[in-house]
Amino acid sequence: MPNAFSLSASLYYSAEGRTNRTILDIWGNRAYPLRLNIRAGIGTTLAHMREDGDGLMVFYPSENKAFIHPDSRAAMPALGLDLPFNLRDLSMLLLGSASRLMPAEYTSARLDGQAYVYTLSSGSAIAEVRLLPDGSLSSLAGRGKQPWRINITEYKQISEAGIIPGRLAMNVPPKQRATLRLRTLSFRDEPWATSALELKLPPQIEAAVVQ
Repeated sequence: MPNAFSLSASLYYSAEGRTNRTILDIWGNRAYPLRLNIRAGIGTTLAHMREDGDGLMVFYPSENKAFIHPDSRAAMPALGLDLPFNLRDLSMLLLGSASRLMPAEYTSARLDGQAYVYTLSSGSAIAEVRLLPDGSLSSLAGRGKQPWRINITEYKQISEAGIIPGRLAMNVPPKQRATLRLRTLSFRDEPWATSALELKLPPQIEAAVVQ
């Protein structure tokens, strides 16, 4: 699979009685950096993000505020979801790969219908993995402030990438739910240029470091 990609996905999110829809535009290189723009349904840009090996930078243009998270797995809480992922983890899930999330060992395995269910140790952020007979992911369940689950469905064949999911349904009890649907996906033969992956802040804005 090519290392450079760009994708667009729609995110439907509900929590505390409110629902919103945003568009996620993600592009970059598998080996970093990665960029993400979050747009409202009407086209207004809500946030710009850049993730690399040093962490995550988030800029909110409507507030003229920027933050740096040295721990890049602060990406999902920044999106409003209490999941132990960063932008790279989410991107790889959308590209059909969860290898970055999987520990080397599991504690037990069983067959549930046609699904192979693997239980992981308590030291892993992932508690359970379900695989379909062809090896593709059916669901992930894990640990966090609240137990969470992601059901992965609507697989499709992409010539450059193999079989990838079209829909990720996330549930973080008691009240957080989100559905992520892949809209577009394309690949590049050459890595993205450095300039295409920069996140330049306005001159008057200084990013605050979040510990």
